[in-house]
Amino acid sequence: MSAILVEIPADVEGPLAQQASVLNVDTGRYIAAVLREKLRIPVRIGDLEVFAPADILQYELNRALGESEEQFEEAKDMYGRLFGAAMR
Repeated sequence: MSAILVEIPADVEGPLAQQASVLNVDTGRYIAAVLREKLRIPVRIGDLEVFAPADILQYELNRALGESEEQFEEAKDMYGRLFGAAMR
């Protein structure tokens, strides 16, 4: 990863820090995620390429019809790891 100096306007600084905090990532990772989203750069996770929105960690998973509690927890874990990897 390379370092780039970016001047953040004062009116953006607060919301930027707040959103990064909500997602539990540092501002640099959040800025990179926003840039990937805007530039439509896919995130590669293993053999999978996904277009991940910058706020992907705010997802709410709905239980599938007939899904057991164990299956639901497994799905939440899988998507949590996948979406977390998208914010690397």
